[in-house]
Amino acid sequence: MRFLLALAITLLAAVSAIHIDGCKVVHSDGFVHHVTCERSLVERATPPSRPVEFTNCTSSCLTGSAGAPDTQHCGVISCVASYLGEPVRGGPYFTVPAAPASNSYNAVAISFKSCISLYANMDNTKALNASFDDWASRITALNTDCLVTAQGHAGVCAPQNQPYFIQLKHA
Repeated sequence: MRFLLALAITLLAAVSAIHIDGCKVVHSDGFVHHVTCERSLVERATPPSRPVEFTNCTSSCLTGSAGAPDTQHCGVISCVASYLGEPVRGGPYFTVPAAPASNSYNAVAISFKSCISLYANMDNTKALNASFDDWASRITALNTDCLVTAQGHAGVCAPQNQPYFIQLKHA
């Protein structure tokens, strides 16, 4: 337990500032940044209706000249998402509010040094109930499939015909 606390304090000191075009960070709690493209704030779900699942998501790896994040930094983000889902830290679920306008989204972001992951909701009619554990597993998959194996610079996991996605990219 002391090790995890020391690790968390060490990692918190190394969190980088994030920038997402068209959005702003409205509140930060350590690694978790509450990001909005308009006026909403992300809240924890207590308890949520059934959370969305990414079991049938289609992963797209982005390649090209853009710089890739360090895969170890992305691995830290996956661990943080798992850690945040523990019951003593607020539980396994969180809520991403509905997008405030049709061409925008609300997102929760976790960043560490060169890597950032977004859990985004593009639906402008309802909030998204999400799972930290599901997010962690998608971050791990995108890190392995897109950054390590495909030598890409980013990855996106988006279930077909659904208004939400998980993205992993350079911060």
